[in-house]
Amino acid sequence: MGKIKSKLKKQYRDLETSVMFNLRESINNSKTYSKFIAEQKCIKVNIFDYNELVMINGALSFLDSNGYGHPIFTDCTLEDLIDLVKH
Repeated sequence: MGKIKSKLKKQYRDLETSVMFNLRESINNSKTYSKFIAEQKCIKVNIFDYNELVMINGALSFLDSNGYGHPIFTDCTLEDLIDLVKH
């Protein structure tokens, strides 16, 4: 049972890493700029009252309608973040 558990945890971490990479890549390739942070690229989102997804010092953060930052896993699951990945 321990091997299966370890394998599943590794698969989860690999998936999480891939999703984070894809979200960062989407932001880097975006032509949209944050209305709250000067010269900061973002992707527009509409999830849990958040409006933008940005990278601040390398960390992904949601910005709400007041421009306040929120860590991505405060309200979102990995599945929610997968829905934000654009192909």
